[in-house]
Amino acid sequence: MIVLQYIRNEARRFQTFVANRLSVIRDTSSPRQWRHANSLRNPADYASRGFSSSETQKLKHWFNRPVFLSQVESEWPKQPDEIPDLPEDDCELKRKKVQVHLFVQEDSLQPLLCYFSLYKLLMSVAWLLRFKTYLRCQTGEVKSGNLMVDEIVTATREVVKVVQRQAFPKELAVLQRISHSEKEVGLCGMC
Repeated sequence: MIVLQYIRNEARRFQTFVANRLSVIRDTSSPRQWRHANSLRNPADYASRGFSSSETQKLKHWFNRPVFLSQVESEWPKQPDEIPDLPEDDCELKRKKVQVHLFVQEDSLQPLLCYFSLYKLLMSVAWLLRFKTYLRCQTGEVKSGNLMVDEIVTATREVVKVVQRQAFPKELAVLQRISHSEKEVGLCGMC
């Protein structure tokens, strides 16, 4: 039934793998040509649901073919009249891209440092960075559970960068000018 929903879909876009397969199907056939064989009539379902070697009837269907294929085509299963729409959370649907712009003022960290302990600040920043990664992630995979050590290390680096920008703005400006001029001339000055 899910495949029929995919084939008949006219409005939504799919992940690349499914989209490519659907393109081939639609180029070589019409959605109306496809039929629905329920689980009882479809031996291909055995592979996904499993069965033991003692279930001889299923084995017989598996090795031969569906019984209805031996009948005249008019006796084959029909396509259902009503096929429900695809659910919004179907994993093969292409996700809509969302851009989130987060602007952090340079002086906004100072009140946080006064209000939070360093531990709470690092945990909060790590959670925000995880959320940022989730928003950027195309696959929809969500990292769950407790924070990992590498996430806390990354959060620490980000906090240190902000503190350095606040405490040493002149020094950073000089370093950026030096770095920029080295790029223009080449690191060795002879390039």
